[in-house]
Amino acid sequence: MILQWHPKIVRPWRDSGCYLHSICFLTNKYRGYLLSPEIINALYDKWLKAGYISSQCLVLKPTDIFASMGLRVRWDGIWHPPERHCKPTEMEILRFLYSGEYNGRWVEWIHFVVGDGASHIAFDPWGVSLTASQGQLTDKRIFERLAA
Repeated sequence: MILQWHPKIVRPWRDSGCYLHSICFLTNKYRGYLLSPEIINALYDKWLKAGYISSQCLVLKPTDIFASMGLRVRWDGIWHPPERHCKPTEMEILRFLYSGEYNGRWVEWIHFVVGDGASHIAFDPWGVSLTASQGQLTDKRIFERLAA
């Protein structure tokens, strides 16, 4: 799987597309959806025009994004606590917060990664991000896979 910071991926995705990249990882895992920088850039344009994301990669309609890649899911809209474990048909995207000093200045960063169902990191879109490796897991989005 290519990483979010790949130089051929559009800048908004590289800067803040971790939630989108996590969705792409899950559709690759469960549906075999192949990705390349060119495909990711085309998806960015498609989803922006459809209103599924903002120009800065804020995910507005995650279930529609999954569906457009061939994976039907249900989301309850809840930001679940880290203690919540997934059922066998569920997938999780974890949200981390890093608050601290970085290069002499105070920062607060949010980063999304794919979880393993028990709040452990299975895939970090950045590779090994400071936010996920040293930050705090604040909540998670849980998606239930539906029959095709």
